[in-house]
Amino acid sequence: MPQTPSRTFIRVRLRCLYQRWASVAYSQSRVVSASKALVLAVSVCCQHRAILNPLQFLTNPTYELEFIVHTSILNEEFSGNLSGYISPSVLASVKSLRSVFDNTKPFRYVAIDGFFRDDILQALLMDFPKKDDSYWRFCSGQDGGTTQDGGTTGVNYVNAERQSWPASYLKLDALVQSRHFLDFLQSLTGIEGLEYDKEYQGGGIREASAQSVQPIHLDFNYHPRTGLHRRLNLLWYLNESWDPSWGGDIEVHLDPRKFVGNSRVAGYSPIANRLFMFETNEMSWHGVSRLDAPTNRSRRAFSLYYYTPTRPEGNLPFRNTEFAEAQLPPGLCEGHTLTKTDITELTNLLKRLDDRIQMLYELRRGFDAKYLHLFREYEYYLERYRESIGK
Repeated sequence: MPQTPSRTFIRVRLRCLYQRWASVAYSQSRVVSASKALVLAVSVCCQHRAILNPLQFLTNPTYELEFIVHTSILNEEFSGNLSGYISPSVLASVKSLRSVFDNTKPFRYVAIDGFFRDDILQALLMDFPKKDDSYWRFCSGQDGGTTQDGGTTGVNYVNAERQSWPASYLKLDALVQSRHFLDFLQSLTGIEGLEYDKEYQGGGIREASAQSVQPIHLDFNYHPRTGLHRRLNLLWYLNESWDPSWGGDIEVHLDPRKFVGNSRVAGYSPIANRLFMFETNEMSWHGVSRLDAPTNRSRRAFSLYYYTPTRPEGNLPFRNTEFAEAQLPPGLCEGHTLTKTDITELTNLLKRLDDRIQMLYELRRGFDAKYLHLFREYEYYLERYRESIGK
């Protein structure tokens, strides 16, 4: 049996006292030595001012070092043969799609219809996970509460566990990590050095049930484990015979804190074989409108995110996903008589706000338990200092 080609990576991650991350990936046909990878990492960290002096690394115990070694299998079936999977019309339109991507506001995005060849699309539709016993362990919101991705009531399926995926999704996974597909994305976006996320943080195979909604939000901007910069979101939709009146649109927004109640710029229905791709940055506010589909229909998608070791604007302050809670529905104005639907929507809005406040309280409790000794030490030494100067 011929040997499956592979590429081995060593990534060195260095963390300093203030949680600044600097990451570097170095790859070649064989594993580089640990010492060479370490020298490269320290050099890059110095360039990004994560370490002001290389000697600090040798003498300061606040630095942590981690070697991450993994082998990425490159499926020969996808090497140099994108036309076997991506629609010829899409491959022939890279230049025009790049122009659309570059000229959209308030951030760069593009919606590409008919992305996959029909046989690939049909395989993905047919192989979508069924609601068997294994399905439910990837679900949140089964208790009617807020789901992990910011949705409200309804069951939401999010499966990032590749070893559990059906065959057609494993083929898709092999495609999106191939060098040829990365080059294709670079041509579409102009973003160099994109790296596939084998962990599918926040992504994977997804299914949202009726009445789900994802409020306007900004995505997290660093990979939680590798520290790489999140740069590009890809969302493929897998919903046949979709009625636009059902909602579930992916929506582009201005900053909802500045344009209260008037932030929506555009929306796109999650129709089958549509790819929605956008650059992840400090302006990429987006959300998903409420899903009012029949109870036997759901919103299906496959999503993943790409990263780079650096970004043009430099290191940004770390941010987790930030949600902007929905405002009052536009129809609620003076003189309006509340309907049963209005009451339900207001109840959901208040519950979301209560849940968010509860989450902040829990974070505060954890923070206090972890760092209370630091405040006590600070107060102790501050008091000693005041005594020393006679105050």
